[in-house]
Amino acid sequence: MAALQERAGNPGSSLEERIVAWRALRGADQDVQEVSATLAQMAQSSQDPFERAKLIKAFDDAVNRPTSRDAVLLPPLVQGLQDSSPLVREPAARALRDYSADPTVQKWLRWAAENDPDPGVRKEAANAFINRGR
Repeated sequence: MAALQERAGNPGSSLEERIVAWRALRGADQDVQEVSATLAQMAQSSQDPFERAKLIKAFDDAVNRPTSRDAVLLPPLVQGLQDSSPLVREPAARALRDYSADPTVQKWLRWAAENDPDPGVRKEAANAFINRGR
């Protein structure tokens, strides 16, 4: 576990290494709040749309059943829904399905379902909005 913590939190590790270590730690029910916060910050500040998309997809995989520990992932997911790239917006809409009981998330999903210029994003947002709470 210590080696996974070190990899997940090491800025010198590749993004893929950090995500794999974070997933492994989550799967082992370890405390990953600090690593989650770091990855969330990376998703919000990265200039690379492919990096942002990788992180958002990792968050989607992680939040099948969101807990209070996952609250740190919500801001980058909402920001991802507003991203300039549909490569980021689409997985963000899919991941927000798990937070769709939140009225603010519902508003963002509805807006994206009705207004996003990308048909894939509109479809994911509509599915997330329609299937909220399921």
